[in-house]
Amino acid sequence: MLIVVMIVAFLAGFIQSVTGFGGAMILMMALPYFVSLKTSTALAGCICIPMCIAVAVRYRDGIRLKLIIVPTIIYLIGSAVFIKLAASIDLEQLKAAFGLMLIGLAVYFNFFAGKFQLKPNFRNALLCAGFSGLTGGLFGVGGPLLVLYFLAVTDNKKAYLGTINLVFAITESYSAVMRFFNGILTTDLLPIILCGFITVVFGSFLGGKVVDKLDGDKIRKLIYLLLAVSGLTIFVKAI
Repeated sequence: MLIVVMIVAFLAGFIQSVTGFGGAMILMMALPYFVSLKTSTALAGCICIPMCIAVAVRYRDGIRLKLIIVPTIIYLIGSAVFIKLAASIDLEQLKAAFGLMLIGLAVYFNFFAGKFQLKPNFRNALLCAGFSGLTGGLFGVGGPLLVLYFLAVTDNKKAYLGTINLVFAITESYSAVMRFFNGILTTDLLPIILCGFITVVFGSFLGGKVVDKLDGDKIRKLIYLLLAVSGLTIFVKAI
């Protein structure tokens, strides 16, 4: 189990540094094959925290603090509600829905991402952050719609990467505390989380060093393919 987490965490850190997103998705593509969906969400969220902090620090000069207040508050409220719900239900019953969500993400990013842009208004912040709180609270993957929103409200790559990773660092830290107090994140997971911390940061560091030398588009397409295959496999096993 430790070896699996370390390898997947390294890939998550590396890929997020190269493509700008996807760390939690990479973790959640693999972890449900080895542990329960509930445990997977707790592990994925915690392991992503140092990676998000590292990227936010790297692009700290581009962070737009005023832009994060509303969506962050909305996300925190939504995730708190659904983390509490996740603690009281058997998430294994929702595995088919999780598989479909992964397939939907693969289809969206492959065919529709970049085709349209949201307007940076309160309604869109509410919709994107609220839905992200739902999926983040239940399944540990709350990034895709936040990515869409922050691409719309920031004016350059540095601002986008710094701002959204600061949001992720705040929301994932808060979610980890909520999962701990709701009994989802337990102390016996600490050795696994610490091993994930080490390799996700190393992966993020290495990805940052080679980001300009790799074809980000090809890597993204590979991620989308793996996302679809993983979602389909989880869905078939769940039904």
